[in-house]
Amino acid sequence: MATATAAQSLEVEAKLSLGRMAAPRSRDEIGPIPGYRAVPLRAQRIRSTYLDTADRTLLRLGMSLRVRSAREGASLEAKWPAILDGTVLTRRKIEAPLPGAGKVPARLPRGP
Repeated sequence: MATATAAQSLEVEAKLSLGRMAAPRSRDEIGPIPGYRAVPLRAQRIRSTYLDTADRTLLRLGMSLRVRSAREGASLEAKWPAILDGTVLTRRKIEAPLPGAGKVPARLPRGP
């Protein structure tokens, strides 16, 4: 039986300010972001359940931990604090597939 393992990646997110412009109807109306290539994704319904300590330690540290469920399956995702460079945010993240229907696990899956 094959076992799914965690994957590490770098998340890149652009924050755009439209000023008095009307909200764009498509990605093409925004224009290019120098040094990056936008890739269109299909729309999907996702349910996210965020986990933290009672005193919100992860939130305070700029971190997040969530269970994310979609039609294709569920995963546990952890994100570290973001670094802002102009209008582009980058942050490390690790995602591990979860068995079942995205129930919050009693134990975390094994990491890389």
